[in-house]
Amino acid sequence: EIPLRLVGSEMCIRDSNKRGDIKLTLESLKILDKINKKPKELSHGEKQRVSIAIAIINSPKLILADEPTSSLDDSNCTNVINILKEQALKYAAQLVVITHDSRLKKHFKKSLEL
Repeated sequence: EIPLRLVGSEMCIRDSNKRGDIKLTLESLKILDKINKKPKELSHGEKQRVSIAIAIINSPKLILADEPTSSLDDSNCTNVINILKEQALKYAAQLVVITHDSRLKKHFKKSLEL
C-alpha cells in the first residue's frame, strides 16, 4: 500500500480490488517485499520503482516519465519500461518518456532527439 499511502488516498486502500492491484504492481516492480519499509531504508533504485508505482497505480491517461530508468540496472530498466508500456496499452494512456538513457531507444518506435 506504499503508493496510495504516499499520495494520501486512504479511501482507495480499503477497496480489495485496489489492494490487489497495488500488490501486483509492487510485485511486478520487484518491491513487494519492501512494502513496510521506510524510504530511508530503500536504495535509490527501489525509491525510483516506488515512484513509478505511484505514477501508474491509479491508471492515468497520461504517463510522463522523466528519467524513469536512470538509477536502474539493465534488468530493472527493461522491466520498468515494459511495465510502463503495458500500463499505457492497458488503459489507453499516452506515454512520454524523457531520458538520456540510450538503453531505451530499442524499446520505442518513435523518438524525438533534441
